[in-house]
Amino acid sequence: MKNLTFGEGFKYPFKKPMRLFNILWILVPILGIFAISGYGIRIAKEIMIGKTKQLPKMHFGDDLKYGFIMFLKMLVFAIPYFLLSFIPFFGIVALFLGLPVLYMNFFKKETIGSLFEFDILSKVFKNYGQYWLMIVKTMGLNIIFLILVLVLVGLPAMAFANIVFYADFYGKYISEK
Repeated sequence: MKNLTFGEGFKYPFKKPMRLFNILWILVPILGIFAISGYGIRIAKEIMIGKTKQLPKMHFGDDLKYGFIMFLKMLVFAIPYFLLSFIPFFGIVALFLGLPVLYMNFFKKETIGSLFEFDILSKVFKNYGQYWLMIVKTMGLNIIFLILVLVLVGLPAMAFANIVFYADFYGKYISEK
């Protein structure tokens, strides 16, 4: 049960570099956001089961539909979370408590109830060292891709690789095998 290394996470979006251009779908008003969201969730699900060879092929229509359906399901959780985010330091507390794991749980199970399965957070605390290593790797990856924005490849790489370590952690430590 080997975790993805930082280098593997960095290389992931570049293994099929033409697929980085999928980020351009975001330029399609409203529809692009849902398509990219659906695509991102599919990426997370693939990483959870160990498929880390390359970004999957995007299917605009299917990803659009999938992203929209998942958005509707997520509203029940996202609205209260958005309101709570106005409380100082709430985001940091949510990160400490394992909020990314709840999102990965939702991506895997695709049910509204999966966003409220707080009992899975006990697995985060059992693997807290690995959890924080995942957070540090994710932050490091984001910093590097933020710098790479200057040469234009950072933004699409960040969009598609931001969840790599979250999904890998979920697949290794949280998901029922």
